[in-house]
Amino acid sequence: MQQFQFNAKTDAIKFACLLDPWKKKPEIKLTESGDTITLTVSTSAGVDTWTWQGAKDSTTPTPLVGKRGATPLIALTEKDKAPHGE
Repeated sequence: MQQFQFNAKTDAIKFACLLDPWKKKPEIKLTESGDTITLTVSTSAGVDTWTWQGAKDSTTPTPLVGKRGATPLIALTEKDKAPHGE
């Protein structure tokens, strides 16, 4: 395993990491539109699309949607808040 170190002087930074343990040679594409980021991962088996939006504030969850082709894999919305204990 290799270790990576990144340095940046910025108010905002985005990282995407793609691991290929099965040597399928996937390709990744990051696109940005306003506050929405879309990662598209393509392999010979198909295309996965991950769409992420920045949270509105520090208490609202970040929306995230994952799809394989047109089939939903996961979806988190602003309503998916963790329960608060007493």
